[in-house]
Amino acid sequence: MTADLEDQTREPQVADAEESSNGSPTINDPDQASFLDVGAGDPAPVAPEQDDRPAGGTFAPDGDSSRDYQVLARKYRPRGFDELIGQDALVRTLTNAFELDRVAHAFILTGVRGVGKTTTARIIAKCLNAADGPTISPAADDEQCVAIAEDRHPDVIEVD
Repeated sequence: MTADLEDQTREPQVADAEESSNGSPTINDPDQASFLDVGAGDPAPVAPEQDDRPAGGTFAPDGDSSRDYQVLARKYRPRGFDELIGQDALVRTLTNAFELDRVAHAFILTGVRGVGKTTTARIIAKCLNAADGPTISPAADDEQCVAIAEDRHPDVIEVD
């Protein structure tokens, strides 16, 4: 019992510089050099150039205007039901609806963030607004579909 009391009353011992050199370095260690110090012969570190481009996108290699910028989510977004992954039941239901010409007047798309609600809505909008009439696979160069993909179609309003 007395040994326990003696341990509790002892003051902590501080390691001197010689002891710390053998183990972990401390602030007071004379052998500890700052890793930020640059030697006489070493070149000074240069900060990378700042880029005005927002993160998460790509630029066309030959262009430098802001029009060439494309967000990665839009670049790789599925353009048709054949590219939509993980929504097999929905794709089958919508395919049957378009083939039977029984497309509903409204759709409620629900789910957690990132499951493809907006992408599916854009594909449905392209299919319904195709120049040749409602179809499950509109042409890639269709004027209406291109306008929807570029967010400039007057009849398609995206509410997120």
